[in-house]
Amino acid sequence: MKVLLVYNPYSSRNKEKRLNKIYNLLSIHFDDITIYKSIYKNSITDYLIKYSDEFDLLIILGGDGTIHEVICALENVNKPPLLFVFPSGGCNDISKSLGLSKNINRNIKVLLKNNIREVPSFRINNSYFLYAMAIGMMSDASYNTSYRLKYHFKRLAYYIYCLKAFFKAKPTRLSINNKAYDKLMLLLLLHTKSLAGYKIKDGSIFDEYLVLVGFNGNKLISLFR
Repeated sequence: MKVLLVYNPYSSRNKEKRLNKIYNLLSIHFDDITIYKSIYKNSITDYLIKYSDEFDLLIILGGDGTIHEVICALENVNKPPLLFVFPSGGCNDISKSLGLSKNINRNIKVLLKNNIREVPSFRINNSYFLYAMAIGMMSDASYNTSYRLKYHFKRLAYYIYCLKAFFKAKPTRLSINNKAYDKLMLLLLLHTKSLAGYKIKDGSIFDEYLVLVGFNGNKLISLFR
């Protein structure tokens, strides 16, 4: 089995040490392992579109943003490989929804069980997502928070960005099946049990439906809700 291990060096500290440990453990069970390091924005996308069909298993070492980039790339190839994730980001909502933790030895055992499950993906315009899509107040925090801040402050970096974004937030109007919703501050389309600490009772990454959650009213009321 040919294995590709991709990783984002910016998503957390001590990434090289973690990468080496994972590689050494994988080498016990797999003979052919290629490592690809993200070197610029969307470099993983460019690499996968060209070479992903040469691999049987794609292992991601990174957070939700890295997984998102991989999914968007694989939706544009004819023969995508199997996927597995070693969480290494600030929040890791996708990995939590899959039942994976940051414990490397535990995840190696999960991988070797070869218990393959399908996870639906969803498309909005020309982009794809696995676990959540958000519109409105602070919804861009995951992708616009500075890599440098995330590297030094981890989850706190998101809070810093959200605090600034909160004061710029403006309400929007949404229509669903001809029913209008006014003063909507935040809309979540969820396919997960948790999103940045927000728990979803009926959500699952393995379901074929989405949970719709909306928050309206003024900014403070929406934030506390």
